[in-house]
Amino acid sequence: MTGTEHMSMADYRKEVGISANKPAASPKYHNKITIVDGIRFASILEANRYGDLKLLLAAGQIKRFKRQPSFLFECGIRYMPDFIVWGLNGIPWVEDSKGKKTADFIMKEKLWKDEYPDMELRVIG
Repeated sequence: MTGTEHMSMADYRKEVGISANKPAASPKYHNKITIVDGIRFASILEANRYGDLKLLLAAGQIKRFKRQPSFLFECGIRYMPDFIVWGLNGIPWVEDSKGKKTADFIMKEKLWKDEYPDMELRVIG
């Protein structure tokens, strides 16, 4: 091909070995992407917890919550739990929805306990 020719998508797929009818890969841990209130959640479990937190907020049982806060450990690893929640006493905790604790999560859970010993990490699952 010269610089002025154009390749069709079908030809490109043949060239790089991609089948047009190849099914999308299934998630590694069989989670299902779920959309609630226009927000994309990584799993049904996480989306359900979001719904629970909205109900708790409406019922006046928590002050507020935020999705996907970001924490940077001293070693340079970033951790983004699903939620940070503030109780009525103003004390926050973080929550992560897990159907299965991965090796990556177990490492971050240990780092959390070392670096944030005064903030509870709740695993919802």
